[in-house]
Amino acid sequence: MGAMVLLVKSTLFKDNPAALSLAVTVDLLLTVPLIYFLLIRKTTLPKTSVLPFLIVGLVLCSFLLPDENQYYLKLFKSWCLPFIDLSVFSYVIVYLRKGMQQAAKDHKGSFDFFSILKTTCTELLPKRALVPVVT
Repeated sequence: MGAMVLLVKSTLFKDNPAALSLAVTVDLLLTVPLIYFLLIRKTTLPKTSVLPFLIVGLVLCSFLLPDENQYYLKLFKSWCLPFIDLSVFSYVIVYLRKGMQQAAKDHKGSFDFFSILKTTCTELLPKRALVPVVT
């Protein structure tokens, strides 16, 4: 991410912004999250911790790239971001439903929705994102 910031601030980018805007966009939105995912895939970190890297890349692209060179960024925001958002939401709902079913079996029908949501999200999300999502 730092290399992309330095590239955008360099004279090389100012000389050829159209071609390098695509490269910066792809690197920040796809390559960085993919590399992070490949690094954590065999660890105990939740796979959803890739999302903060994607969000930081999206914010960096929005601020670093000139408005006239944000064509691919706008495409990503329009088409990919809603799909990613719905996928994460569906993922949490599926695990929440499994947690509710398990709680119903364990407690013979009585359960606390907030506690189940917190337990489910603890397994799926990074600790920093837990409280905002559960709330």
